Amino acid sequence: MPRKAEGSVKRTATDLQVRVTVRDDKGQSYRPWLPVDARLTDEQARKVALRAASELEGKPRPAKYQPKDPTKTLSLSPTCDEYFEKLWVPSRVGKVKSLDDDIGRWRNHLRKLIGGKRMDEVTTDDLRAVVEALDKKAASPDQPRFGKKSAINCWTVAATMFDDACNSKLAALRILKANPALGVQPPDTPDEVEKQWLFPAELHQLLACEAVPIERRRLYATAVYCCTRPGEALALLWRQGLDVEHNLVRINRAWDSRKRRFNEYTKSGDSRHFAIEPILRPMLEAMFKRRRSDLVFATAGKLAETLRADLLTAGVDRPALHKPKPGAELMRFHDLRATGITYMAMRGDTDNDVRERAGHTDFQTTMMYIRRGHQALGSTIGDPFAPLPEGLISNRPGNVPPPGDGGIPAEIVEREKGFEPYGSSPGEENAGDSDEHDPKSVHANAPGERAGRFPDDWGLPELRADNASRGRRMAAFAEVDQQAAGPGLALCRALESVYAGEQDASVEALTEAYQGLGLADRARAAGGRHGR
Repeated sequence: MPRKAEGSVKRTATDLQVRVTVRDDKGQSYRPWLPVDARLTDEQARKVALRAASELEGKPRPAKYQPKDPTKTLSLSPTCDEYFEKLWVPSRVGKVKSLDDDIGRWRNHLRKLIGGKRMDEVTTDDLRAVVEALDKKAASPDQPRFGKKSAINCWTVAATMFDDACNSKLAALRILKANPALGVQPPDTPDEVEKQWLFPAELHQLLACEAVPIERRRLYATAVYCCTRPGEALALLWRQGLDVEHNLVRINRAWDSRKRRFNEYTKSGDSRHFAIEPILRPMLEAMFKRRRSDLVFATAGKLAETLRADLLTAGVDRPALHKPKPGAELMRFHDLRATGITYMAMRGDTDNDVRERAGHTDFQTTMMYIRRGHQALGSTIGDPFAPLPEGLISNRPGNVPPPGDGGIPAEIVEREKGFEPYGSSPGEENAGDSDEHDPKSVHANAPGERAGRFPDDWGLPELRADNASRGRRMAAFAEVDQQAAGPGLALCRALESVYAGEQDASVEALTEAYQGLGLADRARAAGGRHGR
């Protein structure tokens, strides 16, 4: 997991500089060294530099921070490393989603093999030696995290770079007349590995287990019946992703757990649109009514380990899911997606419908699941589209992170919710928030659309509660019998109607609640706010 960016500090006898990361108006990042007062401590210097960096964020890059033209510093006969770092990588920035991974593959595995050779000196035999070294590394017990798939990925980087050095559309990249990678056999193909899936009866057993937190069970059900990858499930938004009103699912973004950010694209780069499965709709409707943010699932963590633990809690202990063996993987969260695809094949959906739902670019991948689904027909493993357990459909909160659960950082969750992160300085506003999240525009919201914060211009102290207080109050409120009476509970409900932007109901409910509490002045203030 990458460490949190805090700013590197460089101190000399007279100067102090802090290096920070900034994104310019084109969305590209750069890392300037910002000078600060040398009398400050390192911690103070970081805070000053981060404030200065926030002023540069989203603005045109200053001239002194403009990238240098790599061709001006490139030798006439560049080494492979110079070509990769100064020409090939800059040409792919913003175009290739895997660029960061490709840079790591070059620097960690390929550079030591051919980095020091001049591009025009590399021969076919040199690249065959690279393949041999990658195969040997993949087979070594000393490299457990570098397998045959890693070797294939590394070779793809090298082969693509030499192809571009011959055939690129960009004249600056074409420095070779012949491609030495032509005719070189790639590293060994990875062995087929058996992947797991949940039988329908096992899934129902998991979803019905009250000992597993309801949010996780709802997350599992959504991942199966929407066939989402892990990051896609965690990035789902109400209306934009799960559109209950129009009975539509849109998969068009994903949570990147390694970079700890939401990407506005999927693994394949394509978005997928399809109707909500009928058995899933009642659960989603219940969640939508009690939603507390735009983000459907506000928690992550170690998904695979958590899923396997939840399966054991639910009594799903089939050995293939939990016990490692050669040629087979343990049950992963990603296999919930495979489970849903298999269920579609068992139901008899057309091959093209299955492929469209899964978003596979290679139809052979889809066929693997279709064959498995067809092979399961006639078995006694359960109905893949049986109604969901009633406990998932009950009108309980649907996106509250379990206490202490890790994963998506709180500040990112809050930004997705449209709230200020807890602990923000007074007066700080979230850049880019729409009017829907502006406390001044709460009364312009359509009924049921929530504003980002309580409106602070009503002159009522109860409405100035910060988001953390509101979260604690709502957690307690959710446990209260909905039929309970009392002026205190009535005030809680009234405050919630204010937050939801239901203007007429808010005024009436607040007035009655204050009257019930004997607060006549506040009742008049609430009623007089809109001429009552």
